[in-house]
Amino acid sequence: MRTVQFSGMIEQPFTIHEFTLDERVEWLEIQIEFHIKKWQHVFLWDPNDRLRWQYVNVHAPKTIILHSDDKLSDYSTLPGELPQGTWRLEVLVEPDHLPVQHQINLKASTGSYSPINEWTNDAKQYWADVNGEAPMQANLFSMEKVKKKEAAWYRGDFHTHTVLTDGKMTAQQGMMQAKKQNLDFFVATDHNLLPTMWVEDEDVLVIPGIEITSSRGHFNALGLTSWVDWRPTHLDGGMESEQGMNRVISEVRDHGALFSVNHPMLTPYAWLFMDTKLSDLDSFEVWNDPTFPDNRKATEEALVLWNELWNDGYCVCGIGGSDSHMLPTESYVQDGPPSLIGDPATYVYSSELSAKAILQSVKERKVYVTRGPVIEQVVEINSKQFSIGSDVSAIIDEEQEAVVHFKVTVQGMAAGTLYWIENGEIVEQHLIDGSSEYKSSTQWKTGEFVWRRVEIRNEKGELMAFTNPVFSGQKAPSIEKWGELLTKAGLA
Repeated sequence: MRTVQFSGMIEQPFTIHEFTLDERVEWLEIQIEFHIKKWQHVFLWDPNDRLRWQYVNVHAPKTIILHSDDKLSDYSTLPGELPQGTWRLEVLVEPDHLPVQHQINLKASTGSYSPINEWTNDAKQYWADVNGEAPMQANLFSMEKVKKKEAAWYRGDFHTHTVLTDGKMTAQQGMMQAKKQNLDFFVATDHNLLPTMWVEDEDVLVIPGIEITSSRGHFNALGLTSWVDWRPTHLDGGMESEQGMNRVISEVRDHGALFSVNHPMLTPYAWLFMDTKLSDLDSFEVWNDPTFPDNRKATEEALVLWNELWNDGYCVCGIGGSDSHMLPTESYVQDGPPSLIGDPATYVYSSELSAKAILQSVKERKVYVTRGPVIEQVVEINSKQFSIGSDVSAIIDEEQEAVVHFKVTVQGMAAGTLYWIENGEIVEQHLIDGSSEYKSSTQWKTGEFVWRRVEIRNEKGELMAFTNPVFSGQKAPSIEKWGELLTKAGLA
């Protein structure tokens, strides 16, 4: 085979095209066209059942090169030897978007090939090749690679998108914006697409991830390095069924990635899987893109859910995500604020700047989220100091009863209110008046489960920052599943 074409009307949700490579080739050019952009997914599988290309038809380029040379292979491909034998193209189309006209042209050859996509020549870090575990693994990505060695608060973003799915920026443009926003790290979380390579940068850490995007809710797999079969064609229904989604979540966590529900109360993208186990939650996107109009209400409801999680004994880390889709010159409302990567910013206190350390710190709740204010919190108990996210049970148990002193330093906030929230209730508040230091004390006893965090709001009452709780004790949960959480929080 040197050239082949598949075309016609697709009338079923799942279509397979097969072709044969009967001689050695070095590259495969794929040209693809659907008459409407409706989130069609395309997968290319080689004779060894390796996933060699993933495609989401929104803003992705129409011509892709899969090359044996990783430096010439496009984003979302798995570069390496192209074996002879039968290959297959799978096309997934949502039933509501049928029928759809399509055409796929394939051309294979050896020798030189001039890149079609400008970003093919980006200076890249290569995360995957055919030597990884099938079907696809980011076997070349190092979770331990260190960008910076010092312990510090690192500024990042856990939810980002590019033109590989429905974002408007290329990976290179996204990196440039991340640097303008002074980010130390971000997670690449395009929809249903495991990244195999990314733009290289000397300073900014990029962590692989994926946003599993179902019609019943979205979640981020943070730090995922192995492809998980989320497809609705799976026997259990994949990401579109309760059973299938529970399997996908379980496999994500088995691979060492964090399971983080995204924009849980944002209609029509809210989390609707009522059987999701709360014990599986590694983190929780409390704050999604503040510039998106519907997110103000959705974020307030997410805060209620998060409070309820903690009150029931689930000490889940709250994070933020810009969910960046737009160009930096664009806004969701006319003359409104731009939607930018790093807004909100999620600060993580980590022993170093590496993927492993950042994700471990998220598990340990060493996190605060902000649209501007820079926060430092010190908690002191009997001359011992603790920080955001700390479990102080040991010292409370040792003392039986102790006074807990909280001190918060706020920079970059001229006016507003700082709220101390304990067990979900506002117990104290301070007007922010230009001074930088705010204090509060309370008494905690052994045997009690109690937690306290900080929220900062501007003069309009809009959320500007929140910390993860400091807590003491344990509580046996009374609920187990997402549907129960919604009911208990009064949001069902």
